[in-house]
Amino acid sequence: MNINPASSPLHIIHEDSHPIIGLIPAAGLAKRLSLHSGSKEMLPIQTGAPNASPRVVSEFLLEQMVGAGCQRAFFILRPGKFDIIEHFNNGANFGLPIGYLLMDAPYGPPFTISQAFPFIEGASVLTGFPDILMDPPDVCEQIVLKLRKSQADVVLATFPCGPEHGCDLAEVDSQGHIVKIVPKEYNPVWRDDSRTWLAAAWRYPFTTFFSDIVQKLRTEVDSMPANSNPEWPLGIILVEALKAGMTLETVHFKKGRFLDIGTPERLAQASAFIAMNNEH
Repeated sequence: MNINPASSPLHIIHEDSHPIIGLIPAAGLAKRLSLHSGSKEMLPIQTGAPNASPRVVSEFLLEQMVGAGCQRAFFILRPGKFDIIEHFNNGANFGLPIGYLLMDAPYGPPFTISQAFPFIEGASVLTGFPDILMDPPDVCEQIVLKLRKSQADVVLATFPCGPEHGCDLAEVDSQGHIVKIVPKEYNPVWRDDSRTWLAAAWRYPFTTFFSDIVQKLRTEVDSMPANSNPEWPLGIILVEALKAGMTLETVHFKKGRFLDIGTPERLAQASAFIAMNNEH
């Protein structure tokens, strides 16, 4: 392989014999935000509710994971981001047990997420981005439900999107099956009806496939010149899954909204985004 770097839980979930575990990659450096201290996943967001305290941005993804029936979750961190551990602790105040792992290789989100794989044998996975707010609030619940009801290897939550959002491009056929993924790092060509993906759910066999791809990427790193620092996007795993003939289905949120708070301008919009959710 040669890859260039760059609400209430659903009862049906609990009837399944395989637990579902939330994986939250939180190893980024927040370069666009130029933070002098603290983690971007811990940035406070005003909710607009009367007399309510701010909530940190990553709480909103965790809340969606609870609503989707996750039995536990793992944050995968870069060393030094211990403010996340201090805030969430063991998860007792957030609706599910939470554990923490440290990334072992600085080669992008596939390596970060795969750090949790030795601890989730046999489980299904739900993952998303802790610095992206999503509306409606049951996005994760809906993709887990579709995973349980379908034969798909992976189910993705997709949203309308354009080049201004800086996201992966996801192309689908008339049946809602993903036929092409173009990671944002590879300069996708956008149309008026284009969409992106923001959360994913999959069964354990896909975790094994994912792990194999990461091992191949690690082998590529070993063959590179010293001091090489490649970084692969998470979308590359989906690209390889399509090449392998796997089935990637979607739940498309045609009227959904999302906000990546990874720039100062978008962070300033976060409180209004949450307030609009509350109005619904």
